[in-house]
Amino acid sequence: HICTTGYLYCHFKVCALIKVQWTIRRFEPSDKEAVYVVFQEGITEHVWPAFRQAVLHPDHVALTLIISVTAYVLGGRCWTLALLAGALWVGLVFFCCYEFYTGYVRERLHTDMKDIQASFLADPDCCFWVAEQGEGATHNDGPSPGQEQERYGQIFRMTVSSSCRRSGLGTLLAQTAIQFCRDRKFSKIVLTTSSMQTAAIALYLHMGFKHVVPFTYSGVPGQISLYLKYRFMFKT
Repeated sequence: HICTTGYLYCHFKVCALIKVQWTIRRFEPSDKEAVYVVFQEGITEHVWPAFRQAVLHPDHVALTLIISVTAYVLGGRCWTLALLAGALWVGLVFFCCYEFYTGYVRERLHTDMKDIQASFLADPDCCFWVAEQGEGATHNDGPSPGQEQERYGQIFRMTVSSSCRRSGLGTLLAQTAIQFCRDRKFSKIVLTTSSMQTAAIALYLHMGFKHVVPFTYSGVPGQISLYLKYRFMFKT
């Protein structure tokens, strides 16, 4: 199995309920296709949770009722038309959620993920790791340096493949990224995740990251989720 993480983010594939010994190594060109598969899986798995959260948002529930009632009144008190209008609105919300995540995948596969070596391995302060066991592998993108004068690492994405979770690989890859930044004398590591990714948040807090500030991002109608920023400070 292969797990990926790109540009300061981690995608992991772990074997659940099995004690697995992993070997961490640098990305190689032969890993590319597997990395793409895990990257896409790790991003698009959020489509349904985002849709559920969006469609159940109080504003959307109210809007669905308004649309249905309006269609009922204007349609000559036709319940079929009212239900159809509400269903079309819900379908639109799902389409927007789907496009939000699949569009992100398409964009990344045509930018930084298109040439992993150039994006993540050309700079000595960046890295892209692969965790493998037996004939399988898991990939993790290491921290990338910040753009300010202060030297700090930034984890852009961290995703664990659904078939490879709960084996400790996420912790192992996070430790690798932290040590990578520590060796380079970075002052801190920062990352951003959404409130829906509760497993990732639990991992970050367990590793010593501290919540800094929340913010929202409107990528689909209404608010999909609350985004949270975390920071890991190195002791001086």
